[in-house]
Amino acid sequence: MRYVTTLGLLFVTLVSPAASQPPTLAEQPLVIEGRVLWIDFGSETLMLAPSTGGPAIAIDLHRIGQSDYHGLRGNEYVRVVGYVLRPSRRLQAFQLYLVTPWFPTQPQSP
Repeated sequence: MRYVTTLGLLFVTLVSPAASQPPTLAEQPLVIEGRVLWIDFGSETLMLAPSTGGPAIAIDLHRIGQSDYHGLRGNEYVRVVGYVLRPSRRLQAFQLYLVTPWFPTQPQSP
């Protein structure tokens, strides 16, 4: 009887904090557009220069078939849909779309 009481108290102590936590909310996917800097097919990583400016973003392509991004080249403009891989700063891509080849917005001097 003593063991049952001890196990019951232990169970209540372990379950109580877990039951009081709020449910996890689903994250909205991130949609980022930008210019492809480079693609490493070995590690399935794409470096993207966001169209909004800022530092380049590492995109993890493991969940996308290689045939979906095999023809991409540097300077092409793409849209990436994915989630941030926490605690890293990488983005896990679930969808990748070619928007258009990248063209400079400023005239280039000869």
